[in-house]
Amino acid sequence: MSCRYSAAAPDGFALVDVIVAVVILSIGVLGLAATTSVVAANMRASYINTRLAVSAQARMERLLAGGPEHLLPGDRQHGPLRVRWSVTGGDPREIELVVEYRTGSFARADTLIALLHLLPDL
Repeated sequence: MSCRYSAAAPDGFALVDVIVAVVILSIGVLGLAATTSVVAANMRASYINTRLAVSAQARMERLLAGGPEHLLPGDRQHGPLRVRWSVTGGDPREIELVVEYRTGSFARADTLIALLHLLPDL
């Protein structure tokens, strides 16, 4: 019985094939890990932006609910969230409301501006 080996049809994987496959797989896994950290950072920024917008809208509604005679500049601090507003003008009055979020070196701000036209007494 003679054994013939054919170079054209190998019966298994060579060590080089396995090493190339492992390198390609590890590059893919590293890419997924990098993408995961970017997605987590974007989710945190989105949460903070939503919190800023909701806080600005809530404070603006409280200011407008008090009536034009109670519109005075102010400032409030709620943990890392700072809300400050200024009121200028006569008719229309401009209300500028700034909400800031600061933790360590991270800072983000949102500004809401509203014009309030005073209606004459009927």
